[in-house]
Amino acid sequence: MIKTIFLRKGMVLLFLLVISLSPAQTINTAYKTQINAVFAGLDKTKIPHKLLINQAMEFAELTDYSGTLTTTNWTTRGKYTDVYNTLLMSRVQTAVPGLVSPAVFKTNWDNLREPNKIVLSGLYYKYNKFRPDCYPDYLTNNGGVITDKYVSGVWRNPYIDQQVFAVAAPILVYKSLSLQVTLPAALWYTNQSTSVQSIAVDFGDGSGYQNMTFGEIKTINYAAAGTFEWKYKLTLTDGQVLYNHSKLKIDIPVIETPPTSPGARGTATTQTTANACSNVVTVPFTGTRQYQGIANSATLQIKYSENNTDCKIHKPLIVVEGFDSGLLGKENPLGEVDYYSFIPKTYNSPNLYFELITYDIIYINFDKGRDDLKRNAYLVEDIIKYVNAEKATVGSTTPNVVIGQSMGGVIGRYALRDMEVLGQPHQTSLFVSHDAPHQGANIPLGVQYFARHLADQFVSTPVGTENINLADNAGTINIKDIQELLDSPGTKQLLSNYIDGSLNLNNSTFNAFQTELRNLGYPTQTRNIAISNGNHCAAPQEFNPGATLFSLNGSASTTALTTMLTTFIEPLRGISSPILAFEFNEPGLLLGMLPGSSNFAMNFSAKALPTAGTTGQVYKGRITYTKKIFSLFGWDPKVTVELTDKSKDNPSEVTLSYDYYPGGQYQLPFNFETTNINNQYINLGISAYMAPSFDFIPVPSALDIGGGSTPLSNSDYLRKYNSGIPPVAPYSAPYANFTTSFQPNSNLNEEHISFNARNGDWLAQEITNNSEIFDCSFVCSDTQQIAGEGFLCNSGVYSVPNLVAFYNWTITEGGTLVNFTGNGTNTINITLATPTSSGKVTLSVFLGNNNCGFRTLTKTIWIGKPKITIYQPPTSTCNTILQIRSAVTNATLQEQGITNVQWIRNGEELSGNNYSFGGTYEPILIKATNSCGTTILDSYVPLKLPVKCGVAPLRVANSNTPTVDTYYKIYPNPSSEIINIVHNDGQKVINTNSKAALYDLNGVQKKQIEILYNNATINVNDLPDGIYILKIYVDGIEETHQIIVN
Repeated sequence: MIKTIFLRKGMVLLFLLVISLSPAQTINTAYKTQINAVFAGLDKTKIPHKLLINQAMEFAELTDYSGTLTTTNWTTRGKYTDVYNTLLMSRVQTAVPGLVSPAVFKTNWDNLREPNKIVLSGLYYKYNKFRPDCYPDYLTNNGGVITDKYVSGVWRNPYIDQQVFAVAAPILVYKSLSLQVTLPAALWYTNQSTSVQSIAVDFGDGSGYQNMTFGEIKTINYAAAGTFEWKYKLTLTDGQVLYNHSKLKIDIPVIETPPTSPGARGTATTQTTANACSNVVTVPFTGTRQYQGIANSATLQIKYSENNTDCKIHKPLIVVEGFDSGLLGKENPLGEVDYYSFIPKTYNSPNLYFELITYDIIYINFDKGRDDLKRNAYLVEDIIKYVNAEKATVGSTTPNVVIGQSMGGVIGRYALRDMEVLGQPHQTSLFVSHDAPHQGANIPLGVQYFARHLADQFVSTPVGTENINLADNAGTINIKDIQELLDSPGTKQLLSNYIDGSLNLNNSTFNAFQTELRNLGYPTQTRNIAISNGNHCAAPQEFNPGATLFSLNGSASTTALTTMLTTFIEPLRGISSPILAFEFNEPGLLLGMLPGSSNFAMNFSAKALPTAGTTGQVYKGRITYTKKIFSLFGWDPKVTVELTDKSKDNPSEVTLSYDYYPGGQYQLPFNFETTNINNQYINLGISAYMAPSFDFIPVPSALDIGGGSTPLSNSDYLRKYNSGIPPVAPYSAPYANFTTSFQPNSNLNEEHISFNARNGDWLAQEITNNSEIFDCSFVCSDTQQIAGEGFLCNSGVYSVPNLVAFYNWTITEGGTLVNFTGNGTNTINITLATPTSSGKVTLSVFLGNNNCGFRTLTKTIWIGKPKITIYQPPTSTCNTILQIRSAVTNATLQEQGITNVQWIRNGEELSGNNYSFGGTYEPILIKATNSCGTTILDSYVPLKLPVKCGVAPLRVANSNTPTVDTYYKIYPNPSSEIINIVHNDGQKVINTNSKAALYDLNGVQKKQIEILYNNATINVNDLPDGIYILKIYVDGIEETHQIIVN
């Protein structure tokens, strides 16, 4: 039977990434084949310890753990497994004392782990390697095959002894000051059992080294939280002393200083003095209602109200926790989130905090937080019954408040409604769904493919049937842990798009649960409200569809891959390898220490889903491995193999850009581009990137838009949702009230299940039965407008929604054309200043409040009849096109609301806004009409035609200035001396601003004069013979004549 060994932790995103160890594992035998061929000339029985590091695919540099403490050889569960797997790869025969299969290695440890106890595992091995001068004195090159060397029939021993000592704890973070520690004999691996005299540990608690016998339990107490170095000392029977060390973060709950008083709108009193009931009480609870023959259990944390003196439940507020991955380890029974992580989030809203502390808070920590949602819903029903029974003992009839966060919102909804269906009183008045995935959660498919791909990749050991996974370890989480997480029932029920172990989209479990949830509906005996952490103004995530979510290119240990995935595991924010690498100041925890003789060349990337309706690559992963055996005297034997190369597009069924949409997001707990973490990659020549966040719970899922029965489109995911103007059927939200997240001057989506001042205050109002409609949509860039007509003939009403307290109206353009009344309110009345007022008005209102912020809205209004002018575009023919244009430079004809234009020429009436004419002069009558009336433009228009046509215009008229028809005669032409410029009708118009200029055919100006009283002369006797252009400018209108000088 083929056994499997998991090597480097398969990287996974978020608490929902799964790696399936399905029967269809991809096992790469290329390295085994090549390395065995290279070493085929050795008599393996002559290798003293049956472990030869030179033939191993190395996941750890064993010499780093030879017994001396350095700043780079800290041991974690992941590094410890790397050492173990490297030893397994070194075997030259199957029977090596102490070495068990990887599956047994993991199972042995898992089975002995317990809550509140740290179970150590350790190893001490001697192994062999080629001596530095092995070739050609001790080995022979036989056509590229390494062969034993004999001199005069005597074998030359090419091997030297090496030793490795490592001890590890299964976790890096422990959430208590007191703990027990043990090292069971079953978890000590060695091929030198008779050489070990004693093992001692210094736990950094000030007690120094303490001898530990196998199975002995040590109780360790720390005075305060912090990061502690654990030093391990191995004393051998020959007097040698070897050392190893690790780190443990003692992370006890530290509640930040709470608010000292509620906000301006608060109704609660200030915090009371602590009393005997002030501490958080932990209550183990086992449910009785079974699902499929199994009932679940939970640990309740009860924090009695600030005024509670008998330590009984009087006024219950039940918090149902979200998804708990369990990856923090059995040692921490409360998991990743608990009361101590919940309550500080309310500090952003003092009103909410001071309302909550008037309640007896019962926080539900599921012991199996990733189990079937239905089984945990039954458990919540049992807990509600328990709470009701407890409050009955003191005669309380106060109804419960139930807050379900994330997955807890789905479970709480199911539990309350199921109790109603069964006729069981839940005694609950208010149900709060906080960023819950009622229509599913989103984990980027590119990251899911990444995790699945790594979990599927195994390499065969040179000897035996063991297969090592290429992404087994980083920090404290094994790839098998991730596999179990993502293949758990709760994960499959929550992910709206789920990639299974065969790298196929498989939403069958999700779809089945959605159908059951939809058919069950919502509780009807409660007021149901919802909070989405998606952006109030529907701003999407801070990247575009198809953007890179992560990439890694370069040579590193496969730890670097696992590290990148664990970074996306949000619940592990405090224990993921990048964070601990930063806190511990240990780059090796981030990247792994690549053995000098090994090279893993990597090219990995995951991208966000592409633009809606399209298909594109969302994942690429490739690893090649090169093993250098030695390099001596021109012989450089090495092995290079491609371990894997795979890419994946988004499935055709996934047509929407879920990663990009507005919604409660998961954020990296650091800025990758600016922290020292990125510098560690750069220093090692690795190019890496991680996006700061992605959409985890889209707004329509948190608000259950359409109740799950209405298909949603791309525009539905980008729509702005607010309770002031709630969506209507079939896109309605099944809540009495809801809110999305908003921060003034910010387009960011907020962290999943977070509270801010606004949604916290909103919830506080709801809990106190003071419902508040939260609508700050007026500050969204493209939603709010001033209501009212765009054309005003006499008077009109203009308004904005009555949502804020402050309104200041102004006329920023055209203030002399109108008057208005009603400033300071959301509605004003505008009237024309005079009956003949005409022009463009810009109306502005500065509005807002301290809750939402302030913004300015503007609206353009056209006042009165049209204002037009005539325009003649340049033409190269002897015809021209007359057009009307707006006589107001910043207002278009469309803005003037012109509905009809009539052209009348020689009694002929035509409709339109332009018409073609030919000739020199045209009597033109134009009528332009809008809703306020008609403007008549009556003009005698000279047409602008090319010089060859023999005529030229002087000016065009408009409806706002007197018509001036001018035309100049030029004579004599040709001329050798004086050229006269004389007005055609002999009038002397002194107010006309006119000038003339003479140009040669190259456009060089030769003469310039002013035209006074419509007459002028130009002397050309000093000009060379030729053709010149005379341009006459009258009030900006250009007239052109061709002049011949001879």
